Amino acid sequence: MIKNKLQKFPSTRVDQSGLSLVELLIAMALGVIIVAALAQLFVGISRNNMEMSKTNTQIESARFAMEFIREELVHAGFWGFHAPEFDDLSLGLGEKPVDTPQEVPDPCLDFVSWDQAHVDQLIGIPVAVYNPTTPPDPNVPYTCDSIVQDRLDGTDVLVVRHANTCEPGVGDCEDTGNPAQLYLRTSLCESDPPNTSPPVTGGRPYKLDTSYDPSELIRSLDCAGPAPRRTFEQTIFFVQDDPNDPTGLPTLMRSEFTYNGVDVGQSPAVPLIEGVDGFRIELGVDDRSEPYPGEPTGTPADPNSPIDWLDTEDWSTPKNRGDGIPDGPFVHCGSGCNSFQLVNAVVARIHILVRANEASAGYTDDKTYVLGTLNVPAFNDSFKRHAFTSTVRLNNVAARRETP
Repeated sequence: MIKNKLQKFPSTRVDQSGLSLVELLIAMALGVIIVAALAQLFVGISRNNMEMSKTNTQIESARFAMEFIREELVHAGFWGFHAPEFDDLSLGLGEKPVDTPQEVPDPCLDFVSWDQAHVDQLIGIPVAVYNPTTPPDPNVPYTCDSIVQDRLDGTDVLVVRHANTCEPGVGDCEDTGNPAQLYLRTSLCESDPPNTSPPVTGGRPYKLDTSYDPSELIRSLDCAGPAPRRTFEQTIFFVQDDPNDPTGLPTLMRSEFTYNGVDVGQSPAVPLIEGVDGFRIELGVDDRSEPYPGEPTGTPADPNSPIDWLDTEDWSTPKNRGDGIPDGPFVHCGSGCNSFQLVNAVVARIHILVRANEASAGYTDDKTYVLGTLNVPAFNDSFKRHAFTSTVRLNNVAARRETP
């Protein structure tokens, strides 16, 4: 009886079974495909991020280099209260400048060898460019071998000079208290006689030295004390390709004119930007005056002669001093520009070729790069590169030549 009663209630158990082998294999295959797709997506995103990072680094490196060089060039030729006589429109009628550079100065000449002619050259040529050749060009007697070391072949050396834009100890301008620093002083006292021979009415006496001698009559506006001082600054830029550098990257270098504890001179070069494969500077030369009636093309500039005024009544337009605007195509100095070209340079065009710090897998750089008048052939390696160009007006030189 009991058995029959139990049989009246059917079983509620449901039979279960697992995945078949085929289903398991299909699921695993689908999983592998999904994981592979995700992995490929991750690798692609990572690679794109790496390439983007390289590109950003290139752009930032180029921007930093450009801004640094632009900052120097913008201040090139700033000498405080002083102006070279050939650009000083206050010269007396018929007076010939006596400080016009006839040679390009050696930027690394030992300070003990400086004379007044060398100082006039430094002041009169605020921007110089050269591209040393092998063997060295005898027309470029520079002695910067101790500074410009392992220069990358085909790249330029840029030299920029100016005075500090602030007076030491005045306002926020730091005063190191170093009496051996090289200072530029220009007389503001009208009774101080010009230190030129023969005397030039418009020329202010000035001195570039590490000390001040009250007997030299380079005094302040009230003639009661020494003239204001400004530190002399000279910066040299070049690209170094050091074979001992473990990174193997050519690097934009900078050397500054400083006091080294013993003497004044160029300091050892320090790195600025890595991965610079090209550095070229071209200059816009202002070698003609502003066109005037009867002379539609302008008169050739001649900084070695007295000013030839268009109108000797108002003395407003010099016919032989340029007009602050470059004439003709930009000039690349190559082994070295002459003093006339550098004296009349009013614009500088910067060309920089920057490469990534790391190679890109599967990439071949087969591009040709244009740096002004120079075509750089393809490198045919795995580094990505970008060329950058910027034009800078040498305000302190060009503005002195502008006339109403």
